[in-house]
Amino acid sequence: LGVARVACGDYDLERGIITYHSNYTDGAAVELLGSCPPDAFAVDDLASLEAGTPWVSADMEHDPRTSPHEIWQMFERIGTYAAIVVPYTRNGSLIGSLFIHSDKPRAWHQDEIALAEDAAGRMWTAIERVQAEEALMLADVRKDQFLAMLAHELRNPLAPISAAAELLKLK
Repeated sequence: LGVARVACGDYDLERGIITYHSNYTDGAAVELLGSCPPDAFAVDDLASLEAGTPWVSADMEHDPRTSPHEIWQMFERIGTYAAIVVPYTRNGSLIGSLFIHSDKPRAWHQDEIALAEDAAGRMWTAIERVQAEEALMLADVRKDQFLAMLAHELRNPLAPISAAAELLKLK
């Protein structure tokens, strides 16, 4: 896509933070790492992401959604002049987004937006697969720990019972 930055962010709307990680930059753009409040987006923008709709801006300095001074200053500081944000929702809740940023105004073509959506979908599928595998491995470890504890607990009571049985045999 010839962009300056691609980042992945997780939303925790209950705590009111977005955590950015997994950055790609062109070498000139700064990485987005760490957390910030989600109100950097206007309320309508966050609502569209929560609905699962990609957010697209060709010129953020002049876009009415991002041109208010305090919002535009934040994007200008990180060198973002155009962006595509592809949300990831699960069970009706926004849990993450793929952020694609350009360091200059740019008219995004529909095929570029579709490519971003496809890449985001593949990324989230891979993430969910890894999370499911990790959950299965953790469940397997817990099962093994439980069985080891159960075997130990069953062995312990048998010793006094067998000792008592031996005593009963004695006259």
